[in-house]
Amino acid sequence: MNRRQLCSLAAALLPWAAAAETWPARPVRVIVSSAPGSAPDTVARIVGQAMAEELGQPLVIDNRVGANGLIGVDAAARVPADGYGLLIAPQGTMSANPHLYARLPQDPLAAFVGVTRLASGAFFLAVRSQLDVASLPELIAQARAKPGRLNGAIPAPGSVPHLTTELFRRASKIEFNAVPYKTTTAAAAAVAAGEVDFVIETLATLKPHLQAGRVRLLAIAATARSDIAPEVPTFAEGGVPQMEVAGWIGLFAPAGTRAEVIAILQRCAGRALRRPQVQQALAGMALPADGTAGDAFTAQWKADSERWARVIREARIRLDPPDAPTPGRPAAPPPSAGSLPTSTP
Repeated sequence: MNRRQLCSLAAALLPWAAAAETWPARPVRVIVSSAPGSAPDTVARIVGQAMAEELGQPLVIDNRVGANGLIGVDAAARVPADGYGLLIAPQGTMSANPHLYARLPQDPLAAFVGVTRLASGAFFLAVRSQLDVASLPELIAQARAKPGRLNGAIPAPGSVPHLTTELFRRASKIEFNAVPYKTTTAAAAAVAAGEVDFVIETLATLKPHLQAGRVRLLAIAATARSDIAPEVPTFAEGGVPQMEVAGWIGLFAPAGTRAEVIAILQRCAGRALRRPQVQQALAGMALPADGTAGDAFTAQWKADSERWARVIREARIRLDPPDAPTPGRPAAPPPSAGSLPTSTP
């Protein structure tokens, strides 16, 4: 057999060898669509370290930030579907973005497979400590008695807290002035400073202001009270049903990734999330370990997408479409919070 024949044989065997490779044989890159220090990034690093020990290979975190998560999603969708490029992103990026923009570089539901929901946490309605209400019914009564007098913070236009606030507006049939803020932390800080009257946010974001006594919790958007704050009633207990919203952070793989690789990822993620130190770290963020995987995760992801599509359509919320990311040129950022259109019932 001459050299040319040997080269031809080697080329023919390469795809077979790649398929037969025991995965993972090298480090795995995990793109995070949020900034370093954010909740998705922190969850990625906590769970990623434990998963790396389970997999026997490092998980390398690669933050791709901007355009409301679109840059990270686009980057992750373009990597080969070989298990060596994954995505960690929050619910809003994966469920709400497709309905907020006129066009997207990638449709998350088509471009990815849901591997495992790593962490999830409920949203709480918090009011400034000086506001003269002691319960959710009292807040609603005040809003109805003086329509348009209350000011509600809108955290990060297009985010799940923003959409949950719009859901509350419609479910409670009240009117209030919507005041947009560029980030969730800025919205929470505005309530603590007394600039606005209330906000709907995660406990992790509200925690420092609760500890300082500058905000109070009136309701949790969940089916039952939380073990973390058992004294806080649900929205349903306060007379506002259908306000169950869980904010989650998930692990995704590009569509087309082999089923056996997905199965290994799910198994290792599940083991990592059952580690006491991981559970303790996530609980400290008020984002308990989740572990929902496979069809159950996908079903919830699709249900969330359909729900936010309806809320966005009925409220006529639209963010200016960013430029689609192209090689060498990042996407344009979303509009500033001040340009967000809001609606009244």
